[in-house]
Amino acid sequence: MKMHFTKSLIVGLLFVVGSGIVLPAYAVAQPGRVATSRPSLERTDLEPWLDGQIEPMMELKDAAGVVVTIVKDGRIVLSKGYGFLDIAQQRRVDPDHTLFRIGSISKTFTWIAVMQLVAAGKIDLDRDVNLYLDIKIPTRDGGPITMRHLMTHRAGFEEIGKSVLFYDPQVSTSLREWVKTHVPARIFPAGTTPAYSNYGAALAGYIVQRVSGEPFDRYVAQHILVPLEMNGTFAQPLPAGLKNNMAKGYVKSSAPPKPFELLGAAPMGAGSFSGADMARFMVALLQDGPPGRGQILKPETMALMRQPAPGIGPLPRSLLGFYEIETRGHRSFGHGGDTQWMHSQMTLYPADGIGIFMSVNGPADWLPPLMESFHKRYFGVEPASACLATTAASQNSAMLAQSYTASRRSETSWASIINLLSGVTIKLLPSGRVTSDAFRSQSGDEVIFCNIAPLVWRAIHPTDAKNMASGQTIAANAQNGRITAFGGSFPNNVYLPTPWWKSPEWLVPAAIAALAVFGFAALSGPVGAFARWRNRSMPIHASNTLRIRRWSTFAAILVIGLCVIIVTPLSTIEQNLELLVPSSDVWLLLLQGTTFCVLLLSTVVSLKRMQIEFTLKFSWIDRMWSVMMFAASVVLSWIAIVFHLIDMNVAY
Repeated sequence: MKMHFTKSLIVGLLFVVGSGIVLPAYAVAQPGRVATSRPSLERTDLEPWLDGQIEPMMELKDAAGVVVTIVKDGRIVLSKGYGFLDIAQQRRVDPDHTLFRIGSISKTFTWIAVMQLVAAGKIDLDRDVNLYLDIKIPTRDGGPITMRHLMTHRAGFEEIGKSVLFYDPQVSTSLREWVKTHVPARIFPAGTTPAYSNYGAALAGYIVQRVSGEPFDRYVAQHILVPLEMNGTFAQPLPAGLKNNMAKGYVKSSAPPKPFELLGAAPMGAGSFSGADMARFMVALLQDGPPGRGQILKPETMALMRQPAPGIGPLPRSLLGFYEIETRGHRSFGHGGDTQWMHSQMTLYPADGIGIFMSVNGPADWLPPLMESFHKRYFGVEPASACLATTAASQNSAMLAQSYTASRRSETSWASIINLLSGVTIKLLPSGRVTSDAFRSQSGDEVIFCNIAPLVWRAIHPTDAKNMASGQTIAANAQNGRITAFGGSFPNNVYLPTPWWKSPEWLVPAAIAALAVFGFAALSGPVGAFARWRNRSMPIHASNTLRIRRWSTFAAILVIGLCVIIVTPLSTIEQNLELLVPSSDVWLLLLQGTTFCVLLLSTVVSLKRMQIEFTLKFSWIDRMWSVMMFAASVVLSWIAIVFHLIDMNVAY
């Protein structure tokens, strides 16, 4: 199943250069028995199987192009392109030469560069990163940030979105300038809470630049790409010699192509590589180096990178620069990556010597299920787990049932409104099992979890045997009888209990009710005035009462208009991330100022109206309506204050 946030208008706003999936994607495993014999991972089986999977799906999803590269025991088993890198010119994807933006898989190059300097004794994983910087990263609770914290996404940074991705080269700054001007707030003490951070990777890349004395992209080229004979690049814009090989990004293949995407800081996601490039990279990772001319890390350093950080129960864990991936009983690790228009996944099976890389230059919601099918076919299906039917199981589920907010989030800016729109509420079912609107299968159906062990739940597939579960696992940590966090298959983001005063359980219904009140008020005022005009009737109350009602109607119209102005651009911002740049600051400030003025006017007017109508002893309907208007103003003002919509702040 995947985390499907039906309420969120802007799920990709800040998270596009992320883990391969904006928020953890939970793919429901199809039921099945452990395979007694599986197909051999060779081209003779792989190619027809992949053709049968990819080609129909590309047609169904209107996808432009795909590259797939699979290695085993140091050799390429299959490297194949599907579709087009440029539809208008009918240029087909070439796995040896076509470049794809690999998004956050680029971070693995950054982390390898860091570990090269660790091995050389130039960086200490456990020292304050400020020792390597000419800018100051503030402490929190007296604790510094270390390189280990950055590599495991436990520095405690909030997420940022400004100038992360754009099209205009004039927005670009130096790596130093970007890191200096985009320092996020620290919302967790270092080392305590996983919260995936693009900024953390950018900061690590800047440390590589500082310590090595070489520009970051040049360092990566000389110390990783050249030894591995990789032809791709981190350079932005692309060098002239590579531009012709760059796949164009598409919303769908029937739409015009998008411009080349630029990352504000190259270390967090600027890599452009071919399938052949990624084959060489995967072989180097699987062979711990390898020794000789192409060695990029010593075996002991590679082993250090695979040491896991603490996690939640049996769930996958963060590694130094990578993360474990749940693959039905086979230990694997890797990384995913997304820009707006390209989506990639790299998974490595070290014990089997196998690596797979896929990248798509168009719609890619079908990529996780395809990877899941690959795992099932060549590694088998883990047996289903028995659902517990004990009092303790029901108590565990009852503890889990509450509202949660992702640890990877904006907390101190207007973008924190995402937390309200995309919160996760776990609901307890009468059976003692749990579900949520956030959990949906690939077909959009609700997914139900049963408790299979203390604080561990597993998704029940519709065809599972009674009281068995074969789907995705979620698990939680608890302290003093209360859940402190729960997580799923992506270890660099967990879900934390939401404080009551920020909880979508009551704020979302309250906001909807408030908007309904204002909507009715915006319509009833003009309708009432028109009726009085038609009947030539005079108002029965004093002129000041009529004036306050007119002001009340005017304020309601402004509130509804303001909501339309806010929601309309937000509903499409995922497709227009290039707008999140400094040139938009003036509009953002204007919108925040307007929001403040409109909500202040609404609150003052509704309070005055309530005072007048209670003083003059209007009908109970009139008085109740004035109370509802005031309550609606208070609710929207509360949301604006709590989620920083009126802070007059352009850092986000």
